[in-house]
Amino acid sequence: PDSEPGYVKVAVEANGVSRAYGFSDRKIATAAHDLRLFRNGQMVGYAEGKLAEVGGKPFQRTFRVRLPSGQEPLNFTAYAFNDDRVKSATAQQSYTPPTAVAIGKPRAYLITVGVNRHDNPAWNLRYAANDARQISQSLAPLLENQKSYEEVVTIPLISDTDGPNLATKANIKAVLDVLSGRKADVSAIPDGDKLRQATPDDLVLISFAGHGFGEGGLFYLVPSDTGAGSGRDITPELTTRAISSDELSAWLRDVDAGNMAMIVDAC
Repeated sequence: PDSEPGYVKVAVEANGVSRAYGFSDRKIATAAHDLRLFRNGQMVGYAEGKLAEVGGKPFQRTFRVRLPSGQEPLNFTAYAFNDDRVKSATAQQSYTPPTAVAIGKPRAYLITVGVNRHDNPAWNLRYAANDARQISQSLAPLLENQKSYEEVVTIPLISDTDGPNLATKANIKAVLDVLSGRKADVSAIPDGDKLRQATPDDLVLISFAGHGFGEGGLFYLVPSDTGAGSGRDITPELTTRAISSDELSAWLRDVDAGNMAMIVDAC
């Protein structure tokens, strides 16, 4: 247990291994890479890159993990990858808090992104902004009527023909940074002052309506700040300004909400 109620320390160790291959005496050696730690199936800790060589010092790290409310048994799992990025066996450890954890009433965060207007007008759309508004207007009352949440926080990141340009890459990242517990400036975002670091009892629901494209094995979402231009071409500048699936995964992985969902409406 951690010294602060509501948290637990989870120690994980990863080693490189050398094993016989098939029926011969040949041995295959591999380092350990990219550790992942999960609480009830949700990632709550990670370590990137090569972590431990064969015969070298084991990689060891203790993660401080927040616990959900209550006293239900929890299942912690961890695994790493070999040199070929093949997953290792999964290590498991169950844990039951000695006393009931009390976080307080959960919050729901409804983040709706709608991109009609872009720096490059060739990418402009007509209906994405309204899609974002409709999702918020439909889901927010449903969540409030459940009476399960202390507050339903709606964060509209919309760039329409008129009005503020909120559906920028920087704004989307800033919102997810605050939910992850990182510092970010959200003062210009409506209700940005209501954002908090998410807890395991919270709900985070994100919707994106706008353009998307695939390039180089990645999927990209197109925010409003595409950069200047006149044609609808996928350029190196656009891929830099767009949000790749890898970037989005990195932004989301520290959001420790117990329930998360993302709705993508992109061509």
